[in-house]
Amino acid sequence: MDKTAQKRALREQVRLRRQCSTPEEIRFLSEQIWKAVEALPQWKAAHHVALYYSIAGEPMSHEAVERARKSKEVWLPQVSGEEIVLRRYEGELQRGAFSIMEPTGRVADRAEIGGIDLIVVPGVAFDMQGRRLGRGGGFYDRLLPRMKAFRVGVCLPWGLVEEVPTEGWDCRMDIVVTGGACNDE
Repeated sequence: MDKTAQKRALREQVRLRRQCSTPEEIRFLSEQIWKAVEALPQWKAAHHVALYYSIAGEPMSHEAVERARKSKEVWLPQVSGEEIVLRRYEGELQRGAFSIMEPTGRVADRAEIGGIDLIVVPGVAFDMQGRRLGRGGGFYDRLLPRMKAFRVGVCLPWGLVEEVPTEGWDCRMDIVVTGGACNDE
């Protein structure tokens, strides 16, 4: 089976596992994930962070984004064509591509992207080596090489797998947090 077919099969496997969870379970697990992220020394030291505004299937992030905004400069992704741009989050959102809520603040320039200390990246699945399986658009794989930020991958527990099939352009995380556990590379 080629890598594309392996990725498609793994996405389906994780989707089926996710269907067995309740909204309450997802909320609880999400809270555990964010407690673990916020306990990381890299998080505590970070002044500029890139987060995400969660959609179905991802660890819920809305409350974490609001908490972070009280003490850090927060950037959120916006899909722009085939790329992700980071926009400053200043409390206002609008519906964007794929019906994802996106910030309305200004777009980060190259220097600001380079100055982000830490980025939290959701994924469908991760493995213990920090390899990530996204939704298939390659958006984060085009963004991450432009950043020097510490990379934190997050997923719900059923997304932690033995091995994620990867290709040359797939970017690894520095650490993976799932269900309150951290897995350093």
